[in-house]
Amino acid sequence: MRRARNYAQHLLLRGSVWYFRMAVPLDLRSRVGLSEVRISLRTGYAREANTKARRLATAGMTLFTRIRNNDMPKLDRRELARMIKVYFHKELEGYEDAALELGPYTPNGVLASLESLADISEQVQDCLARKDFSWVKKSVDEFIKDNTLDVPEDTLEYRRVSLEIMKANFDILAVLYHQQHGDYPKTDALLDKYAVADTQQVQAAPAVKEEPGITLFELIDKFCAFKVKMGQWTGRGIKENPKKFSKLKFILGDVKVSSINSDTAMDVFDCFQRLPLRLDAKRYKGLPVDEVISMEHDKKLSVKTINLHMESTSGLFKKAIQWDHVDRDYFAGLRLSDDESDDEKRLPFETEHLRTIFAPEPFWENCKKGIEQFWLPVLALFTGARMEELAQLWVEDVYEMDGVLVLDINDNGTKRLKNKTARRKIPLVDFVRHDLGYEEFVKVQGKAGHQRILPHLPYTQMRYGHKPSRDFNRYLRKMGFKKEHVFHSFRHTVIDSLRNKDIRDDVIASMTGHSNGANLPIPKNYKGHHKVSFIVEKVLPHVGYDIDLSHLIDWKERLKT
Repeated sequence: MRRARNYAQHLLLRGSVWYFRMAVPLDLRSRVGLSEVRISLRTGYAREANTKARRLATAGMTLFTRIRNNDMPKLDRRELARMIKVYFHKELEGYEDAALELGPYTPNGVLASLESLADISEQVQDCLARKDFSWVKKSVDEFIKDNTLDVPEDTLEYRRVSLEIMKANFDILAVLYHQQHGDYPKTDALLDKYAVADTQQVQAAPAVKEEPGITLFELIDKFCAFKVKMGQWTGRGIKENPKKFSKLKFILGDVKVSSINSDTAMDVFDCFQRLPLRLDAKRYKGLPVDEVISMEHDKKLSVKTINLHMESTSGLFKKAIQWDHVDRDYFAGLRLSDDESDDEKRLPFETEHLRTIFAPEPFWENCKKGIEQFWLPVLALFTGARMEELAQLWVEDVYEMDGVLVLDINDNGTKRLKNKTARRKIPLVDFVRHDLGYEEFVKVQGKAGHQRILPHLPYTQMRYGHKPSRDFNRYLRKMGFKKEHVFHSFRHTVIDSLRNKDIRDDVIASMTGHSNGANLPIPKNYKGHHKVSFIVEKVLPHVGYDIDLSHLIDWKERLKT
C-alpha cells in the first residue's frame, strides 16, 4: 500500500481514499488495546486529507498525554445511565430509519421479521442470564470509545458497561417487536424509561463537513436488514450471514461506497488472497490490514472461501446499484479458478468405508457419547437427509403414509430448512422401521412427553446438529478418514448409490430435497417432488448396501436403553 509523499507522515492512501494512521506508544498499547489508530478521512483529495491528518495527530498526542496522566473521564453511574439513554435512542433511530428506507413490508416479510426479532431476543435473554457479554462486545468497545471512557477490558467497570448495553439492546428489540406488530402504544413505557432531556440528545455535528453518500458499513447494515425483512435470511442465517462481510470491513474500513472503483476492487481481491485463515488469532489483534497481509501465515483462505467472499461482495454491490448508491459492480467476475470439483471436496463413503464406520467394536464405543450417534448415521445412510433435518425432527414428523413409515422434513414451528425444495417426505426401509425399531423408538419418545425425537441435543450456533456433527466427524478422524469425509458424505453416498443403479436425478431429488443445480441437473419443467408412493416403488428397493449391519438390531442391549 502506498504512503503519501510530501504530506503529513500519518497519511496512507488506499485505493482512492486517504486514511489517518498513528502508532500508539508502546507504554500505552496494553491499556488502549491497540498498536495503531487507523481512521478513514473519507476524502480522495490529498490537500484536504493532509489538513485533517495534522489535526488528528495533534489531538492524538493530547489524548495519549491524558491517558498517561490518568486524566480520562471516570465512570460515574449516573453519567453512565445518561450515556445509555443516549445510546438507546441513537440505536433505535438507526433501526427505524433503516426500516423506513427499505419501504413497505410484505406479509411474509413482517412474519419473518417478527420471528427473527423473537429469536434474537431469546438469545439476548439467555446471554443476560449467563452474564455472557460477548454478543455486545463490539458495541461496548464502540460505546467506550465514543464516550472517551477509560475502562480497561478486564475490569468490573467494563462488565458493568457491558451489562447496561445488553439490557438496552434487549429493550430495543422489545420496542422493535411491538412496532413490527403495529402496536406503538406498548412501546411508551420503554421509551419513557430512556427519556432524556433535549439538551442531552445526541446531535450529529461532525468537526469536518463530510461528503454526501452512504458508507460501506451503512450499506452492509442496510443490505442485511433488507435480507431479513424479505425473509431471505432466517434462523441461523440472521446471525451468520452478516459475518461474510467482516473481512471486507477489515480490508476497506468505513469508506464512502462512491469512492470504490476498479482499483479498490482489485486491492480487495488481492488482500483476500493474502489474509490468514484465522484473522481473529491473537497475533493479529489490533494490527492494520497492511501489516497483516505482509506477514507470513501458516494457513490462508482457501480458493472456495475467497470466491465466496467475492461473490458476497459482488451481491452487495449489485443491490447497491438498485438502490442508486453506485453505478457499477467492480467486484463482478473477480474469482480464482478452482480445478477441484465439488465431488472431490466432499467424498461419498465407499463400501469398505461403511464397513469401517459400522464395525461393531468402534461403532458401539462411539455410540456411548449419546443415542444420536446411533440413529443419526443410520438414518442418514438410508435417507440421504442432512444432519440438521434429522437432528431437529419432532415426534409428529414420523408417521405412516401409503403403507410405509415416512420422515416429514418440514420447517414448521422453530425448525429451519436450507431451502424450500428441502420440504419433502422420505420413506424408510423396513430394516430401519421394523428390524431396528425406529417407529417404536419415536413412540416411546412421544409418550415420554418429548416434542423432539432427540430432546437432549443442545442448541449450539443456532442449530441442533452442531454437536452431533462435530462428534461424528471426530470419530471419522479417529478411524483414519481424511477431511474429505464428513457426516455429509452419507448424503453423497446415497446419491451416488442411486445414480449407479440408474435412478433418474429428478427422482433422487425427490428423496434428497435437492434444488436444480450443478450437482443434479433436474429438467426445467420439473415443478415439485414425486409422491411418496412413487418413491416407494422406484427408489426404496434400491436403497441398500453390500455390508452386514445385523449387529445394529441389538442396539437396545448394546446401549442399555
